[in-house]
Amino acid sequence: MFNPTEHPHRRYNPLTREWTLVSPHRAPRLQTGRCEALTVAPPVHHDETCFLCPGNPRPCGGRVPSYSHPCVFEDDEPVLLPGAPGGSVEAGALMVARAERGHCRLISFSPRHDLTVSTLPFGDMRRVVDIWCDEVRDLGARPHIRHVQIFGERSAVTGSSTAHPHGRVWAGESLPNVVAAEQVALAEWLASRRRCMLCEYLALELEERERVVLEMPDWIALVPFWAARPFEMLLLPRRHVPLLPDCDEAERTALADAVQRIALRYDRVHPAPLSYAMGFHQAPLDDGAHPEWHLHAHFYPSLPAVDTGGGVAAGFEYLAS
Repeated sequence: MFNPTEHPHRRYNPLTREWTLVSPHRAPRLQTGRCEALTVAPPVHHDETCFLCPGNPRPCGGRVPSYSHPCVFEDDEPVLLPGAPGGSVEAGALMVARAERGHCRLISFSPRHDLTVSTLPFGDMRRVVDIWCDEVRDLGARPHIRHVQIFGERSAVTGSSTAHPHGRVWAGESLPNVVAAEQVALAEWLASRRRCMLCEYLALELEERERVVLEMPDWIALVPFWAARPFEMLLLPRRHVPLLPDCDEAERTALADAVQRIALRYDRVHPAPLSYAMGFHQAPLDDGAHPEWHLHAHFYPSLPAVDTGGGVAAGFEYLAS
């Protein structure tokens, strides 16, 4: 008889409507891939070459201001521009391009260069959560913005440009690919079953208790049934919350705690701390109501022993487009 812990099978991801091939019978195989040399420089309180350390030169002129707590900067090298001209180019239906305006910001989690998410003072992590919520509210209020992507990465292997503890906020006019796929799936699930997909899924996981990694009064972290990467995790609020700013004070405090606990687990799960990308998916920022949306965060680790061939997809590629 078929046993999903022993036999090859596909697992369905209802959020993206894609299938992941799972081969549990290969778990005992020898790992013979090339291992990257791990060179870890001694941590320094202030790095003169870092563009987020206080007082240092910024890439496009000026200097980083002095700051003592988490703060937000406009990205000196933004992917999206607020004043970009509108328009489109179409050659039949085969060559189509449409202009995209937006905003890109950096969040420095601390003035100290030597900290990580897991070692930040809790008060700073709590301030970061408030910044996430404020950025969604501020950028989402602009009439041309439909989506705000909060995300971050750890380690250069995932595309991070500095070891300084930080995250990013990219806001655009359209829904990125992954979020758009989730939007369709969540809306159709609600229409057909009259229930939120992720509320149902969370109830199933709490009943089975097989993949739950962290259980808190307000947040649950688990390995999703359809996980496609080792140590992948999904973080969900117990309450049905569509947007980050909808979280109350207790939920925000618990979110800061949960993110640090997850980061600490990644620090401990491997001889070298795991590189990872993380980010939040939430309801579109338009004039419509979105009862189908249940706020959640994805964590996508990248194992440092894997041959990267010059790097792997960065946070936005994993989480958005």
